[in-house]
Amino acid sequence: PSVEGPAVLAAVFAEADRYGVPIDRISQGSGIQLLTDAEIRDMVAQCAARNVECCLFVGPRGSFDIGAAVLASNGGALKGALRGARQLSQAIEDIERGLELGCKSVLVADVGLLAILDQKRKQGQLPADFIIKVSVLSAPSNPATASVLAQLGANSLNVPSDLSISELAEIRAATNAWIDFYVEAPDDVGGFIRHHDIAD
Repeated sequence: PSVEGPAVLAAVFAEADRYGVPIDRISQGSGIQLLTDAEIRDMVAQCAARNVECCLFVGPRGSFDIGAAVLASNGGALKGALRGARQLSQAIEDIERGLELGCKSVLVADVGLLAILDQKRKQGQLPADFIIKVSVLSAPSNPATASVLAQLGANSLNVPSDLSISELAEIRAATNAWIDFYVEAPDDVGGFIRHHDIAD
């Protein structure tokens, strides 16, 4: 999970080499807008040298804003939602900046933004190989939702880490999108530890 800058990324790669752990993708969770141009170029270059996908989260999001709904006991799903046309526009500008700096994979949590990005990709305004990963903040927990998110352009789906093996199998049967699964989930999405289920 979240690799928040180039120094942390270098440490991740060093530890991966030490233990012989393959890495296909790294994700950064705080947001493109919280990294400098030099930091983004550095992360993109480190990943390119190892043929690793560099996926950066889009910001701002609901949790960055003044709205209090994200703090409500049932407001968790709003943390990744974009508030108003202004945040939607800022998110698109954030992605355009990331692209200019070499990033071709983004993490999104807003369904409307997902649909817009897919339209842009289909119209050639984004590279055909541009990767859209749906955040655990809007994670699909059933096969219908997973299928809809994939139809809206998601290449990769972060699913909730408390799904049973049979529920994961249902999602796998519903879509060919990649499934991302926190084997160790961050505390703010449940803190689940699923090492014992890896083989299944």
